[in-house]
Amino acid sequence: MKIKIRGFITHKQGETYSNCADNYDFAHIKDKNIFRVAISDGVTQSLLPQKWSELLVANYVSEDNLSKDISKIAEEAQKKWLVDFHAYVQKQLASGQINSVIEQQINQGYACATLAGLEFKYSTDKNEWQWSSELLGDSVIIYQQDNEDNDGKFSVKVETSVKQQDNKYEFDNYPNYFIGRDRIYKDGKYQDLRKSNGTPQEKKSQRLTNGTFLLITDALAEYYLNYLKITDMKDPISQIIENDQDSFLNNIEKLRAEGKLKDDDTTIICLEISEVEKDELDSEGDLMHLTELTKKNTENTGTSHEIKKFKFEKDKSKNTSINNKKFEKDKSKNTSKNNKKFGKCCKLNFKTIYSK
Repeated sequence: MKIKIRGFITHKQGETYSNCADNYDFAHIKDKNIFRVAISDGVTQSLLPQKWSELLVANYVSEDNLSKDISKIAEEAQKKWLVDFHAYVQKQLASGQINSVIEQQINQGYACATLAGLEFKYSTDKNEWQWSSELLGDSVIIYQQDNEDNDGKFSVKVETSVKQQDNKYEFDNYPNYFIGRDRIYKDGKYQDLRKSNGTPQEKKSQRLTNGTFLLITDALAEYYLNYLKITDMKDPISQIIENDQDSFLNNIEKLRAEGKLKDDDTTIICLEISEVEKDELDSEGDLMHLTELTKKNTENTGTSHEIKKFKFEKDKSKNTSINNKKFEKDKSKNTSKNNKKFGKCCKLNFKTIYSK
């Protein structure tokens, strides 16, 4: 079997790659004849979402996690996120600029991100290639399955946990997600957090035929699925990703300007599958990871952005443990005496959280 993989990613208008909370990763595990790929969309208004989405995709494609389900993979990633959270806490304490916003982040902040993972594996029992998918949130996996008569047409399978209403996929600002922290400190006590908001969806060991898989975060996924309804299943993606990263950016900007695509971090992975009758796997492609794009952008502009201060949006569904308050800076408490007092308290709280 042959896999040709391409990947494209961009940030919101007016921001840079250092602000982008989307991530993707893939791995060809040759000695096991397995190929894995994943995308993740970090919730911008959560804490350290870029790091959380990066860890989720890296852990999904890791050879060490092949036998684990997606929830267990997220649990392993959570341990690594806490290390970065620890560094973030120490940086804030060392700055001597503790205020109510930072205090809220340290005691109650956590990361949120969607995750969609896809695996190709050869079944020696059935002598065929099979695909499996796991996902949580509004990132989508689409399988454009070539017709057997090779007439250029295809059928479409959509793997998503986004709900349908009146035969339409309902995308909103409150997706399900994995949570990058096990508990928070609130009202003078520790409160456990569930590992995810929502239940992951999975599909196992499906027969693979020639075609194209698309892994897409919500903005482009919504455009694709709506476009499919209008144009009777013609492919709306091929022109967007027909060339290189710069061409992709131009196409995304055009769609945004026309009001067809919402202004959000946007990611797509395209996997072209062919020669599935062969039992050996050959993969090719060139993906520029977000870290590379961030570095390139920094070199071109000479600047880099710090992690944006987050605020929690009101959750209309009330089906998450996110605190619904919006916090403002309390300059009156920003004194060295209060910072010293809070720093001592925070280290104690953090030690208890982190040692769990």
